[in-house]
Amino acid sequence: MASLNEIADKIKEGANKSGKVVGKIAESSIKKAGDVFEISKYKLKILDLEAQMDGLFKSVGKEVYKNHAEPEREFDEASMTIILESIDEKQEMIDELVQKIDNITGKVKCPACGFAPKQDMNFCPSCGAAITPDEE
Repeated sequence: MASLNEIADKIKEGANKSGKVVGKIAESSIKKAGDVFEISKYKLKILDLEAQMDGLFKSVGKEVYKNHAEPEREFDEASMTIILESIDEKQEMIDELVQKIDNITGKVKCPACGFAPKQDMNFCPSCGAAITPDEE
């Protein structure tokens, strides 16, 4: 029969292993919570930028309609260029935020067509291009 010391050692060994597993689970949970927080933060920024873009699109529409309604009115190309460039800048910011989200989630995009296949696919179902795990 096993001695009390042997039994105590087995219990300690089991407790140590359990503690390590719990520690790994806790670390993983903390990382996932941080990822969820970062993704939520990026999505809120995207919503804000989209709302700003909606306002800019509205300005473009108003200018186009004014030119339609008043044909003799001179088109303000400089103002329109500023508005359109602002839209482009906001779209670039959105694209960067989406890329950050994709990096966190491990989403892969086809390098040829931009389609987002399932993570375990080696070839794009849209265009047939080879997909490697580190390509974005």
